[in-house]
Amino acid sequence: MLEVDDSKLQNIKIAFNIINSIKKEALKNKEYCFEKSLEEFALHLSILPSQMYGCRIENKLSKYLELENSNDKNRGDRVSKNNRYIEIKGSFNSDILNLVQIRPWQDISEYVIYFWNFDSNFKLKDYYFHLSVKEMNNELDLLNAGNAHGTKEANYSNKNKELALHIDKKSKHFLRWIKNYYIDLDTLKSLINDC
Repeated sequence: MLEVDDSKLQNIKIAFNIINSIKKEALKNKEYCFEKSLEEFALHLSILPSQMYGCRIENKLSKYLELENSNDKNRGDRVSKNNRYIEIKGSFNSDILNLVQIRPWQDISEYVIYFWNFDSNFKLKDYYFHLSVKEMNNELDLLNAGNAHGTKEANYSNKNKELALHIDKKSKHFLRWIKNYYIDLDTLKSLINDC
């Protein structure tokens, strides 16, 4: 069993208090740390549960990309200035790009995917991918996307199945995604707002 001396215990208490204060502040403020650099923003969010950081990452990216809420449940998460409907998916703090609740029946224009990780020096490694609907549908087939929820039997008669993809960043598929779909954030912003 690991021995914890008084100084380590004190450090644990300090860390616990810092984490709790960040969580409390983030609960009060939906744009918590939006004014920070992307790396600082991500570092703060990394200690929050996924239910708290997922929507905040999407909101910060949407703000940067100048996207609005689509307000249409079957047209993706966001809409661009020129009425392109965009679904945003992503993963944070994982070695696997986990994309869940992919809804292929939705009438959208494209997918924006983010994949954020920290290296051992807490340097943010952020990847962005841009896929057309056709490209995403091809990937769903190629990578044998599974149901995001429920069993095969429970989803048998469901015509609108939410799907999930899981791509290990050490896999040949991740390298293929970088080659075929990777895009830097500034280019992405121009692309989706281009008329």
